Amino acid sequence: MSLERWSASGLVLLDGLPPTQTQFIRLIRMWTTGTDGKNAVWTLLANRLGTPRARVALRAMEQSVSLIDRCGPRPLTLRPSDDDLVNQDEHLFATLGEEALSPDREHALLLAMLLVRPDLAPALVDHMTQLSLHIRCMELPAPDRRTPRTLH
Repeated sequence: MSLERWSASGLVLLDGLPPTQTQFIRLIRMWTTGTDGKNAVWTLLANRLGTPRARVALRAMEQSVSLIDRCGPRPLTLRPSDDDLVNQDEHLFATLGEEALSPDREHALLLAMLLVRPDLAPALVDHMTQLSLHIRCMELPAPDRRTPRTLH
């Protein structure tokens, strides 16, 4: 991301981020609002991915956030769910999610070390990789669920 998108206050517009990062930020914001937020995350994942894949994505989300909460230097600072601005913590989480799928995992590991102890960074990257795969699947068009035609 270019630096000209960032304001002096360290905030950037949510709409200025790539779709994958935007989805990560929306999910983490919903997740941390309590039981209703977690239910909203589940509903979103289940509707877009189907129940079995949503369970895997939800578990990866839970493990990622739990690891950051338990082993991070401080809790993540998050903005309200309906806010159009993104702070540095949210952007770091979203960038880690995007970088977790990169073939060159060193950058993802370095980002993870900003969120958890260095010895736990590989575990966080693994959880974020699982979550990232499912978020990327959410970006694909929904499959055609009509009755298949016979092609002979």
